[in-house]
Amino acid sequence: MLNINNFYNTKDIKRFYQPTKIFFGKNSKSLIFDLCVKNKIILLLVTKSFSKDPFIKQINKAYKNTVLLLLHGEPKTSFINETLNNIPKKIDYIIAIGGGSVIDSAKAIYAKKIYGSYKRLGYGEKRFIKPITNHHKITLIALPTTAGSGSEVSRYYLISDEKTKEKTVSRSWLICPEYAILDPYFLKKASKKILILGAFDAFIHLLETYISRFEQSMFTDILILDGIPRILKTMDKILLNIKLNDDDYLNLQFASTLAGISISNVRTGFIHDVGEAISAETDLSHPETLFVFFESIMNLYDHRFFKKKILLINKLNKEQIKLKSFKDIGVFWRKVFERENLITNIKNKLNSSRINKDFILMKVMSDKVLVTKESPVKLNEKNIKLIISKSLKLLNS
Repeated sequence: MLNINNFYNTKDIKRFYQPTKIFFGKNSKSLIFDLCVKNKIILLLVTKSFSKDPFIKQINKAYKNTVLLLLHGEPKTSFINETLNNIPKKIDYIIAIGGGSVIDSAKAIYAKKIYGSYKRLGYGEKRFIKPITNHHKITLIALPTTAGSGSEVSRYYLISDEKTKEKTVSRSWLICPEYAILDPYFLKKASKKILILGAFDAFIHLLETYISRFEQSMFTDILILDGIPRILKTMDKILLNIKLNDDDYLNLQFASTLAGISISNVRTGFIHDVGEAISAETDLSHPETLFVFFESIMNLYDHRFFKKKILLINKLNKEQIKLKSFKDIGVFWRKVFERENLITNIKNKLNSSRINKDFILMKVMSDKVLVTKESPVKLNEKNIKLIISKSLKLLNS
């Protein structure tokens, strides 16, 4: 029997699936009061910086049976386990208001409630795990306060284990939030640094799914060719120091959501593999690790994907984004990162770390699907080593 969680696109057969219902627009956050029935038990997970926000207070006032949890930093097993031990056995709604870390924490709690487990779902011995029979119905709702990971619609979530230092990925279409609400109210409170890093994360998700080899499909291409121009147009405003309006914030949120849908249907690629490898050796954020190798890989890709590249460049030019090549896109992002001194921060963190190039090489080579099938360019030890060396050298030039 076909298992939707474990089916990936092939050259001949494509799959596109998205179970989350999405609302977006100014003041769309108020829909939460239409989606949640009163006198039910709500688990409300919120980014700590939003703890005193009037909207959070409004939810607490409207729903008396609310358990409020404040989060800071990446999702951790200790927090998940402690929460599961202390919350009521029956939860009717889980509402996540925050960035990808908050939403991922909510997903892990939700997964435990419906699967009886939350670690490594969809992988190894849990590859074909099934929900608990007759589990209590819970509605998961996500209101992202950042625009980057697309966790509000993604079937993936990432949890860190403090003891082993391991970051484990899980996947299931059943843990996608039932509702995602995109309201510029939240994103308007973010710094330019947070906006840039989130936008870059979403951009890489869109780019890598666009140029994947067999995984790509016309369904995701439609999303990508809409999402990338939205991101770059908004980043151009930041470069020019033009004040962003509600539509700009919504463009970033919408593009991030498109990216979350895309990576749920198509694998990520080379940039993610090297970025995730270096994350184990530095305290760089996920978008920062992707940036370390981005420009070198864009230069590698510059003379490939002729048809898809022309299609993307033409779409950008129609949106008044004057870029002519993948190399130009790499230079553009370097300027954006320089705008908020992000490159200096990345350099400082890299210089204070011991980077093991052989470890990065090993991690990329161990991804057999990427190396043997999905990479849009032929990968081997020689050219992977060259990219690693060029990237680290370019970043310090």
